[in-house]
Amino acid sequence: MRHGLPQALDAERLVLGSVLLDHSHWDDVSGRLDRDDFVLESHRFILEAMKTISDRKQKIDRITVATELQRAKKYEAVGGLTYLISLDENMPRLPNLDSYILLLREKTTLRRAIDYGKRIMNLALMGESSAADILASAELGLAEMATEENEEHGLRSLKQIMEGCDGGINSFLSPHLRIRGLHFGMPKLQRRIFGLDPGKLIIIAARTSEGKSALALQWAIHIVKTQGPVLFFSLEMSSEDQALRLIARDSGVSFHRFRYGQLDQQERIDIATAAGRAAEYPLYFSDEAYPTMKSVYMASQTAVKKHGAVAIFLDQLQLLSYFKSGYPGIDFRSENEALSFIAPSLKNMAKRLKVPVVALSHLTKEAGKNNKGGDPRPTLNMIHGSSAIAKSADVVIFPYREILDRPQCPELKQLAEFIIRKNRSGPLGTIMGRFNGKTLTFSEDEDQDGDDE
Repeated sequence: MRHGLPQALDAERLVLGSVLLDHSHWDDVSGRLDRDDFVLESHRFILEAMKTISDRKQKIDRITVATELQRAKKYEAVGGLTYLISLDENMPRLPNLDSYILLLREKTTLRRAIDYGKRIMNLALMGESSAADILASAELGLAEMATEENEEHGLRSLKQIMEGCDGGINSFLSPHLRIRGLHFGMPKLQRRIFGLDPGKLIIIAARTSEGKSALALQWAIHIVKTQGPVLFFSLEMSSEDQALRLIARDSGVSFHRFRYGQLDQQERIDIATAAGRAAEYPLYFSDEAYPTMKSVYMASQTAVKKHGAVAIFLDQLQLLSYFKSGYPGIDFRSENEALSFIAPSLKNMAKRLKVPVVALSHLTKEAGKNNKGGDPRPTLNMIHGSSAIAKSADVVIFPYREILDRPQCPELKQLAEFIIRKNRSGPLGTIMGRFNGKTLTFSEDEDQDGDDE
């Protein structure tokens, strides 16, 4: 058997010939190959002609392809009718089309790897980037190619989906047996969004002082105690402040008393005990100022591969660098442009690393303003950079405390709501809850399960 380019060209001829032999093969070809999978320009012209014919709802055969090539003035470039006849000449009635397609895709991946290797070599020769940056770019690019190659363009049959469920088909058909993502200590909200599933991007959005950072840290602590390590990007406050919050929460001591050193003897004992426990938690913090998307990805990859992280938290989106992405040639002119890159990149990171990513977001200045007596509760269009973030997210949750809008009503001080405005896995709605200002923690009302919208 011949190898290399001749083998690829034979596969190209066989694929095109299979379609000329039987028009029904076009669906298999068009869904899995495009012009970049063909080396010969003449074969690309033929593929494009087939696509045009299919778009017109016509049958693909030698005559219709020849006619379309003549219309596009590419008939002579492909060798005319003689070459079209040769494509399916002596071909078996049942060609092994799937093997030909897989061979072409493999050759395309190898060509991309060669091209990418050349670019990395040029970066190294130019010496304008550090060795760490060059290696990071190479690793990310090759990882993306490997993901695309392994995922068959993201297509899975129903059988593959069911058999791929943990526990097999029986678990897939039994909801109580299906793993519903990571548990985060709030069962009612857990059931609504089916947990923090690997590959999901969950957005927690709220105003300043509404409690989004406290809620995220609460989830992270529950996960590290019960399910595995967590990486927490603490961009809005220092990792030291987050550690103080964590210890105060675990000890039951007032955070404000702890922070300002106003503790009695028993509280000091409780704090010391909680600190001893916290020291053993597999919770890793990063508080790099204005990190790039690239540095977030590299740190997350290290946390998953080296430390076994099962979830990534990022507090918050708007504090990522919106001048540079960290990747060569990708810079931003505005924060909105940056968020349009960052939000889908976080979603792709979640899928690639196979962990849930929980990202926090600010709301716009209009959020919470009671316009002519209207409802001040937040909506998707109030997210800062809403279009890109809401589109990429699988779940969007707004922790809402009405006391911020009605400070004259002290009875609202401990009330909280968890408003689900987007949920790919289930219904929208509101879960009622409580906020403990002493330990900066949230809880759900036990006698309420939320009203579906």
